[in-house]
Amino acid sequence: MGGALILSSRVGEGVVAQIWLPASGEAVARPYPSPQGVAVEGMQGTALLVDDEDLPRASTAEMLKELGYQVVEVCSSLDALALFDSGSSFDLLLTDHLMPGMTGADLVRTLRRTYPQLRALIVSGYADVDAIAPDLPRLMKPFRHTDLADSLAALGSARVA
Repeated sequence: MGGALILSSRVGEGVVAQIWLPASGEAVARPYPSPQGVAVEGMQGTALLVDDEDLPRASTAEMLKELGYQVVEVCSSLDALALFDSGSSFDLLLTDHLMPGMTGADLVRTLRRTYPQLRALIVSGYADVDAIAPDLPRLMKPFRHTDLADSLAALGSARVA
């Protein structure tokens, strides 16, 4: 393609990586819509986001905000249960699957005993996502903004107390 990758290193100084790409005069088409303006009707209200890892949780929270949600973040299923027990209500539960203490699937099933109409989406970075919870909506990590929007749109717009 006419470019180059140059790596240089010196003991005690580290490594420098340079990527040289050829310039192009052609316009580049965007393969995906911009995150701004992707908000789908019904995607508003408050989402409870549960993930024990800070970076994926922060990234997902930002996507949810761009879609129109106010986001409450917690780092464990037990924290999520405590919020529901305190009387908090949410329009959406988005939870990681593998977390210490209780899986995302177990969290959803536990909450649905009290809130059967709970809109919930489980996200997982494991390739065998079909074995996780075939009866629950899920989204594979990593995902794009539009993937999240599509998955949430498929959940419908029911609200839980």
